[in-house]
Amino acid sequence: MSGAHPYASIDDAIQVVQNEAKAVPTIGHPMVGPYCFGSKDPTYAQCFGCLQLHKSGVPFGLLNRVVPISMAPDPGTWYGRMQRYKGASPDDMYLLAAALFSAMLAFSKPIEHALGGAIDAICVTPSTRGILVEDQRLWKSVSLVSSYLPPLKPLLRAAPGQKKPRNAINPSLFAAEPSEVEGRRIVLIEDTWVTGSGAMSGAHSLMVGGAAAVLVLPIARRLEVGSIKQFNRQPYLDLVNDGAWQSDRLLWPRPLA
Repeated sequence: MSGAHPYASIDDAIQVVQNEAKAVPTIGHPMVGPYCFGSKDPTYAQCFGCLQLHKSGVPFGLLNRVVPISMAPDPGTWYGRMQRYKGASPDDMYLLAAALFSAMLAFSKPIEHALGGAIDAICVTPSTRGILVEDQRLWKSVSLVSSYLPPLKPLLRAAPGQKKPRNAINPSLFAAEPSEVEGRRIVLIEDTWVTGSGAMSGAHSLMVGGAAAVLVLPIARRLEVGSIKQFNRQPYLDLVNDGAWQSDRLLWPRPLA
């Protein structure tokens, strides 16, 4: 990436993220859905924004392998950063990279447990707007910490003429190269998870291509306060009204022991 480095080192960016991530939800925290590591809350089935996706019957057990790194309320500071990085804001690209690195370090054991072994490769959800994977902001952000992570590879490509549905997977949205994914344990990075249809379509393609296991790691789970109120989900409403939530710190799910 060209341009001035916004921090003295990537370690500085990692420290900034970890300083902000002081509020870690306890097991059973109402903001962490049951398909995220750490949640044991029996009072609701899933996050309201993912309800239709879960009902659509995503195959391969993928719904049990989704780990949002953070929660991003809209409006909110972290959500704003998630939007600005797409405009090549250096500060925000480095902070996304730092959040990813910190989370993969913290989640290394539970991720390997979920995948059934060590990570063979990581990839990102491709754009459906005709942008080459290597030209995407997400790819460039992940590349900033790629030397610390398992191999970053362009394992998926967008299929031409396909549309991304909002609340269901499209098995034809992406294609994977079987020779690159067969038998591999893969972590698929997504930037912002709303309903998850794009990331799940990509995970589906990796499994069809022969991957041994796939885990989806969204950097942020986007939450629209207006939608929360519209759906009248009391656990969400309680959290929105919580003073700690209003401080807009990163909220990370607690990994399994």
